[in-house]
Amino acid sequence: MILLMVIISIFFLSRFLPFFRSEPVEKGEKTKAKKGLILTIAAGGGHLEAAKVKQLELEEKYPGIVIITRDIALDFIPGGKILVDYWNRSQTKGASSNMADFAQKVQRIAEYLIWIPIFFAMIRLLEKEEIDVIIDTQAFGTNAMIKAIRYMLWRHKKIISFEKVLTELPSKEFNFFAESMRTLSSKDCPFIRFVTTTPLLEEGETEASFWQTYYHLPMDSISYQVLPIRPAFRVYMGKTRIKEEMTFPFTEGSLTVSFDDKVYFLMLGSRPAERAVLQYVQEFMKEKSPSKGRNILLVLCGNQKDLFNKVSEYAKKAPSQCLIIPLAYQGDHIIAPLLYRADFTITRSGGLTSMELYLVATGQILIHTEGGKSGMPIWEWGNFTYLQVTKGALLVTPGTFSEVLNFPVQRPKNG
Repeated sequence: MILLMVIISIFFLSRFLPFFRSEPVEKGEKTKAKKGLILTIAAGGGHLEAAKVKQLELEEKYPGIVIITRDIALDFIPGGKILVDYWNRSQTKGASSNMADFAQKVQRIAEYLIWIPIFFAMIRLLEKEEIDVIIDTQAFGTNAMIKAIRYMLWRHKKIISFEKVLTELPSKEFNFFAESMRTLSSKDCPFIRFVTTTPLLEEGETEASFWQTYYHLPMDSISYQVLPIRPAFRVYMGKTRIKEEMTFPFTEGSLTVSFDDKVYFLMLGSRPAERAVLQYVQEFMKEKSPSKGRNILLVLCGNQKDLFNKVSEYAKKAPSQCLIIPLAYQGDHIIAPLLYRADFTITRSGGLTSMELYLVATGQILIHTEGGKSGMPIWEWGNFTYLQVTKGALLVTPGTFSEVLNFPVQRPKNG
């Protein structure tokens, strides 16, 4: 029995340990990839949308590339679907900050628990599909992925490019990406290209010290690229508001908005919390009529039919100076010009939404919270602080909505 254990141990060590040596991937590698792997997670919509953007970029860079997509929770982690469903339900109920606090506390333990399933799942996939390029738009399992990439280099002499895309605006506040980098060694760092934008720095802080302090990465591993926003939004990057009439072909019917109309766009995520949405609608109905034009509230209800119907009932009761329009799911070609045109955008500061606001919004950005910093996930607070400094964003609750609307509107240049 002892002899058998010794033989098994020798086999394991000879097979897996040698790959822990460091052989960095060359930056800017121009070899055409035959196959690409995109990793994402179905917890919220931002990671999935960023994955779609990066897929388009891969297809443009490598014509004819075959791309495989995997969900890190659904495809690699046992019981992952239960966690994803619970997360998404918590957003609909308006309890995402509580769920986020819990996830933040257990992530470090979770990273150890998911290491083995992710490591072996990655090796099987990389060997079977002969992957050349990996794009990862979610936060978890970074250490296991890099170890699998290093194993492929040792075992098969195969260099695999690995890009981790930060789907938050970089600030000092906690996010799952930063925590996932904590266990990377100095030998792991050359194997990752961390795609992001310039961070929000404190006085006297340098970019190098920021990335080393909060993400445990050297500047050599950082790649500043255009934020992964969808193509429809890029049309409005850097565009200045002008006096023009705009028409929006909603699925519910077209709406033409004049320059004098005051447009409020309420968009509380892909799964908006019903209670908060209806409270904002009620507060909006108290607004005074503008001297020119109309007060128009556009309420994005997503695929929630009950919420859509309740907003419709409020629309029928709205005073003459208020036009309330509930919207079902709308495509990017509608959301992008709405963010550009809206005088007030009331939304949450999820990662991809914050990026699109940063690059496109020309009106006042109002970030929804259940009650200050404690009423939102900590990484959304980080996105808010970034938008506050760069775009003049303000925090808002249904209770402070009317008060905040009376603040001077801040219109920093978009992008």
